Amino acid sequence: MHDKLNAEIDKIVMEMQPPQNSIGMLSTEDVVRLVRQAATKGAMAGWVAGERTARSYWGREIEALRERIKQLEMDQIAGTR
Repeated sequence: MHDKLNAEIDKIVMEMQPPQNSIGMLSTEDVVRLVRQAATKGAMAGWVAGERTARSYWGREIEALRERIKQLEMDQIAGTR
């Protein structure tokens, strides 16, 4: 996993953990709520990380295409003189 995604997961865990030295019992409803919350936050963190990766990849691809177009334009200008 990426460092940013790991950091986001660690942040979610810190937000969801009980206070230190706390004692208690969880009901079935509590467990269901916590699992749903963790799954939702984890899915969102993964989605955001995927979007960042895709945006970065496609940004590089677009820039490479722009450079190629510039080169073709320069070649065309040089050929018409």
